[in-house]
Amino acid sequence: MSTNTCTPRTSSTWDVDPAHSSLGFTVRHLVISKVHGRFVRWAGTLLIDDAQPERSRVQVRAEAASIDTHEPGVARPVRLEVDALGRTRDPWGSERAGFSGRTSIDRRDFGLVWNQALETGGVVVGEKVEIAIEVEAVRRAEQVSSQAA
Repeated sequence: MSTNTCTPRTSSTWDVDPAHSSLGFTVRHLVISKVHGRFVRWAGTLLIDDAQPERSRVQVRAEAASIDTHEPGVARPVRLEVDALGRTRDPWGSERAGFSGRTSIDRRDFGLVWNQALETGGVVVGEKVEIAIEVEAVRRAEQVSSQAA
């Protein structure tokens, strides 16, 4: 007779605290400078797997209309390199976690293809867009842990 045992795995859902988080980007302009921008309206949810952090997931949705690109918004998943900055309890008893993430994308993959060559070489707007996200997330009170078989 064999028995099947379940190994508990703790995972929890966290919501981005927009007052203490930011989502921004930089792109080269005229080859010589970087233009910085940020999304004003965005939200995110984190599913953190404490037993296997590499299995954790983040979903961020930014309203393309909250920046002015004069182009329609295109949705596409991207991978972020993320650093966990730590956890703490705030003075009101909520558990908080901090994360810093970054990635780069090719703006042409999102339909932003306009450009113009410069007489001195290079182009007006660089293709590579650096994206940075700083997140302070608050653990949802109703979800403390779940069991996985």
